Amino acid sequence: MVLMQGECMRCQIVATFIGAISSLLISGCNPRIRDAERLVSYDLYDPQSAQFREIEHGEGFVCGQYNAKNKMGGYTGYRGFMVKDGVAVLEPEENPKDTGFGASLRYRYELVKFDMNTRKLCGRHIGSRKVEDARADLAKDWGWSDYSDDAQDAGWQMHDRITEKYDVVPASVVEYASKMAYDTAERVNSSRRKREN
Repeated sequence: MVLMQGECMRCQIVATFIGAISSLLISGCNPRIRDAERLVSYDLYDPQSAQFREIEHGEGFVCGQYNAKNKMGGYTGYRGFMVKDGVAVLEPEENPKDTGFGASLRYRYELVKFDMNTRKLCGRHIGSRKVEDARADLAKDWGWSDYSDDAQDAGWQMHDRITEKYDVVPASVVEYASKMAYDTAERVNSSRRKREN
């Protein structure tokens, strides 16, 4: 069946309307979800344009994805969010002003930290494709591509614990943190393999 351009537009409008109605029905039934959507919308450039999907909730948390319009009036694409104890955490956005050495690495690492926290809370990946790509890129950089998510998380968390107190991390500390992170990830991955065999 071939659709004319006007018919395609009508189909898109109907699909958007159906998505909005189903989201409204889901959130309208649960005040915790409604409150979470309000908290997420509060941080957006155009709160009225917010759309939500894949929402889950549990004891004290709500997770899902949101989409909203930017300053140019276009939708940015679905990104992950989590709300816990009245605090909304949105998937990080790349800062176009951050162009210095290591800016891309910092951004990828922020995405991975967001993923670690949301998976711990929600039990699954809720971020956008950028989160998955950042995780794969960093795992490849560290030589952890075949390691489980748990092993990768353990390594990155170890690196964080060692370096978090420094504004500018000295090279010797980076070297030590990297070695400890690698050893930790290797240990977790090895014990996982032993359990599986």
